[in-house]
Amino acid sequence: MNKFIIKPFLIVFLFLFIYNPPVKFLPLNTGVIIGAVFFVLYLLRLLLKIDLSKQVSINKDVLRLIILIAAIVMYSFLIAIVSGSGDFQLFRSYLAFLVFYLPGSFGIVQLFKKYFTGIDILKALVLITVLQSIIILGMFVNPVVKAFFFSLLRDADDRIKQNLISHGFRFLGFSFGSSWDLSLIQSVGVMSIALLLKLDKSEISLKNVMFFLIISLSVFLAGRTGIFGIFFALIIIIIPIKKKEIPLYRFLKFGSIFSVITFSLFFLIRSFVPAEVADIVKENVLPWAIEVFKNDNGVVFETKSTNELKTQYFVPAANTFLFGDGYYINPSDPNFYYMDTDGGYMRHILFYGIVGTGLMVVIYLVLFSQMLKFSYGLHKSTAVKIYIFLLGVYFLFAHIKGDLLTANMPVKLICVIYSTLFLFYQSKEYQEIN
Repeated sequence: MNKFIIKPFLIVFLFLFIYNPPVKFLPLNTGVIIGAVFFVLYLLRLLLKIDLSKQVSINKDVLRLIILIAAIVMYSFLIAIVSGSGDFQLFRSYLAFLVFYLPGSFGIVQLFKKYFTGIDILKALVLITVLQSIIILGMFVNPVVKAFFFSLLRDADDRIKQNLISHGFRFLGFSFGSSWDLSLIQSVGVMSIALLLKLDKSEISLKNVMFFLIISLSVFLAGRTGIFGIFFALIIIIIPIKKKEIPLYRFLKFGSIFSVITFSLFFLIRSFVPAEVADIVKENVLPWAIEVFKNDNGVVFETKSTNELKTQYFVPAANTFLFGDGYYINPSDPNFYYMDTDGGYMRHILFYGIVGTGLMVVIYLVLFSQMLKFSYGLHKSTAVKIYIFLLGVYFLFAHIKGDLLTANMPVKLICVIYSTLFLFYQSKEYQEIN
């Protein structure tokens, strides 16, 4: 079947799985439905093999990862039981990792692996971030577009309220999350474009530069955490990977096209953007976006949110530090986290202590180290390893801000990249052996 016909299905599957929008007319979020379907299919295939006395084999690296996740699933469950808190939030998040995220990721990649290469799937990931960016920008500029997409979501009332509070430029998009976790996914799209530019100089095209710009704009509208992803993307482009490579050649070529497009679009956009939207950009978006460099305190790399975050990291009691209190959600008010902290590592320490937090970090270190091992599945270039390394640094660093390592959308994105690397690595390894 023609790849051109199949590609839209890949885009739709990835978009609905990763962004997981809570569509009003569906009983469950789209990502949950897709993940559950593939979980049932894998389970039925496993049971059929057992029934037919066929050998069941699983890669030892994948098995190691599954065992580690299963361990933290059980540990989270036991903490909630032993502490008497009955707080199963983290248990459900880790269980979803096993039941929805990994099966859904492997299922989608296996389904389309026959028709596409690993690079094709990476490009599809870029396309879904571009599609989400267009939705975000459309909602920001046009009230009709905003009303339409909000009307499709079950939690529309809450999003409309949050959007109004944030002066109409945040909490947009057709996704499960609409703030900092969304900005992180969008910025990974920018990092993926940077990798494509590094792997093939023909990818330094008008199309990809436009994609880079569009996604970057959506990052600023979603959350400032995504700025780090844009920064890492520039690092990927700048770092030389070949001895014969002209220093900064790709970066300068990309930067030249980017500057011309940005300069041209600036005057074009000003001519048709409604005056009220331009005022929002001037009075709210720009001050918020550059607060890290220009703020009331006159201190660089400081914002109100980072100052608040500093107060939310503290030294708990010794027993809490070691084993936690078993609370993730505030037992007095389910709308807030335990001890009213937003810091990702702090939330986990308060729930299951440094023991559980350490296990969580080990899981991600194993996951990213395996991705480095499987990097050949995408391309032999060192650029892939740099991309994976920076992804790992990004995720572990961003978890300081909020609970990223059990967040629905970002975890699924990493699972899709992991599945792509593994399955194509396995195929190439098999081809070389034979």
